[in-house]
Amino acid sequence: MVRLGGDKAEEKKKRKRKPASAKNKNKGTGFEAYYCDAPMTPQEAKEEREVIYPPNRAFVDRIEECIQRYRARRRLETDRNNLFSRYLMLGGIDATVRQFQSTSNISGEMLDGLSRDEIRVMTADDVIYRGGGSDHANFYTRWYNPNYPTGWDVDFTGVAAGFFSEELVRLTGGSMADYQTGVEVVANFLRYVVLHDVCPEYADDLQNALKLCDQALDEMPAVLETLNLLPGVFNHAARALFCDKKDLERYEFDNLDVTMREDLDERTARMIFGATIAISSDKNQAQQIAKADLSVTNTFERSYEVVRITPASEAARAKYDSINAHLKNVNQGMRIPPCGHVTVKQIRLENGWDYGPDFEIPDPVPEETFILEEEILQHMRVGMKLTMSVCNMNTGVKFIRQVRDVNPTFYTFLPQELMLSFKEPGMPKEDDDDDDGPSGEALLRKLPVADFERENQDDEQQDE
Repeated sequence: MVRLGGDKAEEKKKRKRKPASAKNKNKGTGFEAYYCDAPMTPQEAKEEREVIYPPNRAFVDRIEECIQRYRARRRLETDRNNLFSRYLMLGGIDATVRQFQSTSNISGEMLDGLSRDEIRVMTADDVIYRGGGSDHANFYTRWYNPNYPTGWDVDFTGVAAGFFSEELVRLTGGSMADYQTGVEVVANFLRYVVLHDVCPEYADDLQNALKLCDQALDEMPAVLETLNLLPGVFNHAARALFCDKKDLERYEFDNLDVTMREDLDERTARMIFGATIAISSDKNQAQQIAKADLSVTNTFERSYEVVRITPASEAARAKYDSINAHLKNVNQGMRIPPCGHVTVKQIRLENGWDYGPDFEIPDPVPEETFILEEEILQHMRVGMKLTMSVCNMNTGVKFIRQVRDVNPTFYTFLPQELMLSFKEPGMPKEDDDDDDGPSGEALLRKLPVADFERENQDDEQQDE
């Protein structure tokens, strides 16, 4: 049976209203490739120029309101929001999330009659502290306070360099896609600051920071590839020949390919080491090495900065081609990669660690040269920082035992990194007063009242 006709009102389905969060998903985020801010009305432009960002207004007030207005005009998804907050915190601005401060936790009566700007200020997470007085002089030690500016300076380029070279690398775990997202968030914010003329006194610094964003995107893939390829085939062969095998077990999970590590026997290692030394060293040094009883005299770990990169000459490449052509006939699959040289100098890499009072760098700083494959050299840049363990041989030849870290040319360590997880000291908990356990008073509070009264009654009956 088919029902004909009927009440159209009953058959018509009610349309459900979409929540505001669902509607916003169709809007742009502000991070699209060709996104640009909507033009302002003359009244809005005048307000920004004369009320919000006038040059006579304190910089801290301008930049704080700029950050809050920027967040309101961008749809920062979770990943972008977290990365932007860490960038601000590294710059000394408290961007920690505050509970019960969003519009969902504020009653409608309080919001009635307030403008959008007033609601934004009320619910903002990004704050620059301005506490003062004897009671607050050392209270907000984690964040910048304009009343106590000692040790702080306005440096957009420096904060971006520190964020890109240290904090962002840790947050993204080597993922270039996530790293690119972090750089784009910072660049988007810096362009917003420039567009709205927030701080014209720092115009040059802002432009340098934007250039650094492009440099970071260009250089970090090379840094990651260099770290992945080091220490290279030659240094691995030297390590297999002259380092203690028990010591090598500590480096089982280094950057070398597992199959290459397993297949590199002593005979193959000697062929790689001998041929590379014969081609890459000068004639006198090669003869001296051929006659000497080679051994490692000392091992040390240092930080270096790349001074010069020297690829293999055409004559050296011809020799490598000749040797590889011969090896192809006698040892199928065996190949010795062409090598050049990297010249470095020792540096004190500021990374938050205390080097101790005895740490010294010679003056003038001597240059040191290491043999590396051209496959690695093509990714390196002059100015890159390398932290590595080096073996010195009795003939003066040095080889790399292990590379701890590779840092970009713009590497900058900001002391604020040490304060990101800092917690203000407070009064100890009563349970922690006694090392042997909680105090009797604390235990008493934990007992249910009924149980406590029952125990008292039992004690009274026993006494009677």
